[in-house]
Amino acid sequence: MKLKHNILKGIWLVVFLILPLVSLAQVVPKFNLAQLKTKYPDVEMIYLNRIERISIDLKDGKPIIESTHQQDRLFMTDRASVWADDRVHYSEAFQVIKDLKAVSYIPNKTGFAANEITNIITEKPSPGGGIFYDDSFVKKFTYAGAKQGGVGSLSYKETSTNPFMMGGFLFGSFVPVVNAEFSVTFPKSVKVSYKSYGDVKNVIFKQTTLNGKMTYSWKMLNSKELTIENESLPLRYYAPQIYLYIENYTANGQTTEVLGSVPKLFDYYKSLVKNLNQSSYIYILRYHHP
Repeated sequence: MKLKHNILKGIWLVVFLILPLVSLAQVVPKFNLAQLKTKYPDVEMIYLNRIERISIDLKDGKPIIESTHQQDRLFMTDRASVWADDRVHYSEAFQVIKDLKAVSYIPNKTGFAANEITNIITEKPSPGGGIFYDDSFVKKFTYAGAKQGGVGSLSYKETSTNPFMMGGFLFGSFVPVVNAEFSVTFPKSVKVSYKSYGDVKNVIFKQTTLNGKMTYSWKMLNSKELTIENESLPLRYYAPQIYLYIENYTANGQTTEVLGSVPKLFDYYKSLVKNLNQSSYIYILRYHHP
């Protein structure tokens, strides 16, 4: 009996240790490498998925904006290490990043080995020629063990309490994107609008209502890489994109205006600087002549 008990105990211990690895391996996105290499013969990396889902709710009379992000990159060639670095940029003043998980799925004879990335560095980005201090930060990491046929998966949550900072989504990149999805879900007490830029004819829009909440969703399949020449305009000038903004929200019977017109945008910008330079200063410039 004691021997049988020890054997069963050992089996449960093995199952307990293996289950986390199995659960990780189950989220590897499905793909056919041979077909994708035929479709994109000269591409070293593609995005299998680029997904962002936004949820807006009212808490204590104010909007809380929560976003979930998912990205899956497929390494198409043996130059995988060139594409193994990843970054998450954000502003400490407006956003909180949490539950960030990066996993490197390394192909082997039986499928994939899941390698969760733990070495994630948070730092200030390089100045890039700027002279002013700002509140931007970047989380940096590398998909260790990246190789041809492997996948680098990234997921994280983003929270914002600033209704003026909704942002948007680009449906293109410097590399092909197989599946791009963007959505926003909000209650009737929040009025959300959007603007589209670029060529969005291949972006499919859908509007649904469930449990008293409205959802706007956009989807684009198989977008080609956007080639940008040196000294040309940035990617945002060429890529199809959707930008969201909150016009107003109603809480406790009171409606608060946010954005929706140029004067409202001006009022917001004005509010950011109205308390600056409250004191008067006299600056004397002296010019020295030889």
